[in-house]
Amino acid sequence: MDHLQNVLSYFDQQQPLCAEHDRIPKDLYREFGVKAGLRDETGKGVLAGLTNISDIRAFQYVDGVKHPADGQLLYRGYDVKALINGSRGSRFAFEEAGYLLLFGQLPTPEQQAEFTDILSSCRTLPTNFTRDVIMKAPSRDMMNSLSRSVLTLASYDDNVSDVSLANVLRQCLMLIAVFPLLAVYGYHSYNHYERDESLYIHRPDDSLSAALGHLANLAKIGYYPTDPAHVAYLSQALVFPENSKINLLDPCCGEGLALERIAQGQNCHTFGVELDDSRARQACEHLERVAMGSYFYSRISHNAFQLLYLNPPYLSTIGANGTRTREERRFLIETIPHLAEHGVLIYIIPYYRLTPDIARVLCDNFEKLSVYRFCGKEFTKFHQIAVLGCRIPRQDGSRLFEPCGNIGANPYT
Repeated sequence: MDHLQNVLSYFDQQQPLCAEHDRIPKDLYREFGVKAGLRDETGKGVLAGLTNISDIRAFQYVDGVKHPADGQLLYRGYDVKALINGSRGSRFAFEEAGYLLLFGQLPTPEQQAEFTDILSSCRTLPTNFTRDVIMKAPSRDMMNSLSRSVLTLASYDDNVSDVSLANVLRQCLMLIAVFPLLAVYGYHSYNHYERDESLYIHRPDDSLSAALGHLANLAKIGYYPTDPAHVAYLSQALVFPENSKINLLDPCCGEGLALERIAQGQNCHTFGVELDDSRARQACEHLERVAMGSYFYSRISHNAFQLLYLNPPYLSTIGANGTRTREERRFLIETIPHLAEHGVLIYIIPYYRLTPDIARVLCDNFEKLSVYRFCGKEFTKFHQIAVLGCRIPRQDGSRLFEPCGNIGANPYT
């Protein structure tokens, strides 16, 4: 500590010397025509180079007078907004823009298909690159993370100094191909090490465009479907009534396989909600009714379901007021009203997310609470537990709070 204090004191002591001897009078910039930054003294942007790849139009001239404008970005003469609107319904807008920037013209369907295949074949990183470069030094600044990754990739290139057109084009194609990986892996690492979120790296899907693959990778954050074996174990804990039909709800149903397995052979109706379109379409094949979209924008009857199967996303989000909230807690609180009195809750979360606030919600609204740890490799991978309970009218659950909360600290008890 003393050593650090000495170093900091030295910084404070020496900085007046830097300010005294390193300052350059502003008059010299005018005298020699040197620009001190990206704008001159009048606020006009500095011309730093010439390019026919892109153009930014931030002003317009009316009767010879310059006025600020909303701003326009052009790639090879095409307005970016027009490119985006023109690509609606296309799965390969990222590749189309890359082809335009590199080759100066929009690709034909055949050229775009070939270009997409080339990028897919280049979308690989060196062995252990993700672990050693991205994950071991995560950054909250994604531009810094990307810059570091690009600089490190240069050390893997045997022809890094070859400035021939063919070699530079090769380098451009390889960087365009891996930029989505560098971005999403950098975000995953930051999310895990800086924000204590789950970490699960997905390999790119060559059947998707780069943009869709990037989004799909992000969309999988927090999505951990229950494996069939544990769904079967949970089913064994349930006793269905013989003479009445009941309703089952999964507000994060994924592909619908878990709720389908629970309902198999039973006299019941199955309902699900799923945010991801592709998973929702698959869920329609397994459940009777599926709503595609966000659960939080759906309208579902209260006290209408006898079983609530809740395996929520394992992540935190920022609300409209800027506060951060855990989705595990948010889903639990919002979905309890749908469950009828004496209805059964199956709540699946990582054990360390059974935090005091969640434990209190459970104890206030449920009786006969039981907590089960997942088995073997499944627990090793995702650290999940299943909380089962029967809904009761809201009560003061403080007497149950402490033993329930202890599970979050020690899942082996």
